[in-house]
Amino acid sequence: FGFFPAAALLPGGTVLVVSRGRPELFDPVGEKWSPAGLMTAVTVLPTATLMGTGKVLVVGRGPRLDGRSETMAAEIYDPASNEWSRSPIGVVRGDKL
Repeated sequence: FGFFPAAALLPGGTVLVVSRGRPELFDPVGEKWSPAGLMTAVTVLPTATLMGTGKVLVVGRGPRLDGRSETMAAEIYDPASNEWSRSPIGVVRGDKL
């Protein structure tokens, strides 16, 4: 993993770990790692928050759209389907926050 990973404990006991847009699941009982789908945007310095739905909201710095201004990207991980989707807030330019 890269620097500053984010992690969230999922209801089934596995842990979602995200770093530099590379999500993985860790099973602490079997001590095994597995891929956690493909994120729609690479995030740097992410946070991971388990929501009441059992899905995980991941927010972090996203790609530079114009080569200068940073963006914030937010995605939602669904452990039931092992898929990612953009959150309703999508991507916001850093200078517009």
